[in-house]
Amino acid sequence: EESIDELTLGNSEFIAKMYRKRFRDSNLLGKIIVFEDISELSSYADKKFYSSHITFKDLIFESPLMEKCVKTAMEFSQMDVEILITGESGTGKELFTRAIHNLSSRRDKPFIAINCSSLPEQLLESELFGYEDGSFTGAIKGGKAGIFESCNGGTIFLDEIGDMPIHLQAKLLRVLQEKRIRRIGGSEEIPVNFRLISATNKDLKNMILKEEFRLDLMYRLNTLSLSIPPLRKRKEDIKPLVEYFTKKYSNGNGNEKYSQDAIKALLSYNYPGNVRELQNIIIRALTTLKGNVVKPSDLKFYFEDSSNGVNETFDEKVEKFEIELITSALEDGVSIRQTAHNLGITHTKLINRMKKYKL
Repeated sequence: EESIDELTLGNSEFIAKMYRKRFRDSNLLGKIIVFEDISELSSYADKKFYSSHITFKDLIFESPLMEKCVKTAMEFSQMDVEILITGESGTGKELFTRAIHNLSSRRDKPFIAINCSSLPEQLLESELFGYEDGSFTGAIKGGKAGIFESCNGGTIFLDEIGDMPIHLQAKLLRVLQEKRIRRIGGSEEIPVNFRLISATNKDLKNMILKEEFRLDLMYRLNTLSLSIPPLRKRKEDIKPLVEYFTKKYSNGNGNEKYSQDAIKALLSYNYPGNVRELQNIIIRALTTLKGNVVKPSDLKFYFEDSSNGVNETFDEKVEKFEIELITSALEDGVSIRQTAHNLGITHTKLINRMKKYKL
């Protein structure tokens, strides 16, 4: 039972191939559908089901430091120029970007996010610029529009911009200056209209000194700059974040409580992985919790060795955290792809981390 159906989403049309229905124990699970233009569909799904849900009201904080940061971001949302967001991993740079987009004049247009470190160099270039028919082995017949072209009127978020290859940095600068692109293998100059927000956890000034990042590109990206503070500098936000994550990931309708000693342990930690690390601590504690009161013993899997690591560097703490988190996730027995999804990272990034740590 296979059919070819035409599906209209807004002003875009897709050709979808419907495969036979899938059942389990006589219950219909649904149908598997393969869409012809996955980048367009991804943009539509993101706009409808994710991006539209993220506003500044969704950010959890009580600290004056974050209040100032949010106020600045809200002001930036009304200025239709490039923004460079800096901050350590796990501070919420993409959440800020989505909130800025949804408060901007471009909120009804696409929001497309891409991680510059998660794709091989050639694939990143083709995703950004698109390509013409026959421009390289494996190119889709008829060619394909890239993100710069398809995000017409919307916002593009380039995460981990510091990992963009140097030759692509030059091409990106040209796009921002001329507001035109040429697809790979093409000669036509195609006008583009998007707002670029980029983010990094790296020291771009130091990379410029090492000739790893272009100075002229940084000036262009840094028209407006927003620095998101690490969690250790805004510990007033830890309690409300714990409450939020507990309700979100609760096994008992959010009835779990925390002993005073558990709260003290959570407040005393420095969180090299920031909010994302706190989130994973709460998830793991709730998953293994017996009863409804979280005690220090329920957190010892994380904090019992913290006193031995006071002389660890930041990078060493991050690596230790990543190893523990990935090892724990792999113990669930699901596929590598599902594990990556559960961790909130790409399949490629998880494979690279597993190779790095020999897991």
